[in-house]
Amino acid sequence: MKTIAIMNQKGGTGKTTSAINLAGELVRRGKKVLIVDMDTQGNATSNLSLTEIPAATLTDVIVSKTATLADTVCHTSTENLDLIRGGSLLAPALATMQEMPFGRDTTLRRLLPQIPDTYDFVFFDCSPSLESLFNINVLVAVQYVLIPIKVDKNSIEGYNVMLETVQNVRELVNPDIRVLGIFMTAVETVLEKGLPHGKLCIAFTPDEEIGEGAELFDIPGFGADFAYTVDGGDAGSIEYENFNAASATVTIRGFSVHPGTAKDTMINASNVAMEFHQALPITARPETTEGRQGFYHLCQMYGDVTTAKLGYILRDHDAAKLQFKKDNMLDIAEFLNGKYGEGTVTVEIKDSYRNMLEKIKPHFHLVETARKATRMAGLEPEEIPVRGGTDGAMLSWKGLPCPNLGTGGFNFHGVCECITAERMDRCTEILLNIIKLYAE
Repeated sequence: MKTIAIMNQKGGTGKTTSAINLAGELVRRGKKVLIVDMDTQGNATSNLSLTEIPAATLTDVIVSKTATLADTVCHTSTENLDLIRGGSLLAPALATMQEMPFGRDTTLRRLLPQIPDTYDFVFFDCSPSLESLFNINVLVAVQYVLIPIKVDKNSIEGYNVMLETVQNVRELVNPDIRVLGIFMTAVETVLEKGLPHGKLCIAFTPDEEIGEGAELFDIPGFGADFAYTVDGGDAGSIEYENFNAASATVTIRGFSVHPGTAKDTMINASNVAMEFHQALPITARPETTEGRQGFYHLCQMYGDVTTAKLGYILRDHDAAKLQFKKDNMLDIAEFLNGKYGEGTVTVEIKDSYRNMLEKIKPHFHLVETARKATRMAGLEPEEIPVRGGTDGAMLSWKGLPCPNLGTGGFNFHGVCECITAERMDRCTEILLNIIKLYAE
């Protein structure tokens, strides 16, 4: 059973909406879900249709101790989706906890085992205040936190405070708590303002850097004909061409003897590893290439006399040139095995992702619409081949044409990586323009 808090100290970010929709999707996928309404406003309680309402409440559990959490569970009209009610019913319980001389911050953690372990997920829909004793109890008790935010200054400030709070809780009382993700709920603008739109499908893919999130993505279940990833650079960037990518692991096995008697006998694996690397062209490294030029990037190395390993990523916009890089590494390994003995050097190569351009060309309306939406936002589109990868590339090859749009971020993968709220606002405007254009 996974326990997840949906929390942000800023109100109006879509906490309850996120909790209910996430729960509904998990139920659709065959999971059993419980929502615990920990908000004194009781929005989750009022938004779900309850079919069975027990008499017991959290007050009976905490104040009179005449019931357990299991006794407070309500069934909803959605099979396998249950609820523990919040709202005004929480007031007596909150008052009692505030008067406890000790242990008030850990009340929920002590009660949590009372929830039946038949649930796959338990979501805690929290109030918009970190000072709430209920919220403190939730953070002390749960495994994960989801933080919904809108792209505005106040929400982002609230997000920063949330991260700091979670870090403090982890260090002091709940070492297992983790931030599971952040929801960008700007799409609520569409609903709040009644903007015209077609069918909107929204998803979040983890592990972007290694492609595993996109690899497991359920495209038929997602239900869209095409999409955009928001994973690029500055606002106004449109990316539909990227590197073909592979990873390579080079393993060197040496032979160790005493250095005093090593002549014509020792095979130093670390030296062979350096010899392998020096055989690769110095002009084909990230620090010596640009534009569509590919490279070999040595990103890991370690070893001793007996064993050494080199880890590379290989990149090239041209698939044939990437294949040449793969073959070149295998040829170098063959040469060194001829020099030092068969099995000294082995090379394992694994493809990561491919250039999306081939899959975007038949659906180029995606790029044209993004260009128009960007100009509507007062920006000139910037279209530069991506010297990297993106989930959009893998999704495109899996059957979901998916160019990439900017986030408003800069200096990626460095100590000065940053993003500005102002540029995020422009990105949001572009997305809303795209929704509008496809609705026409």
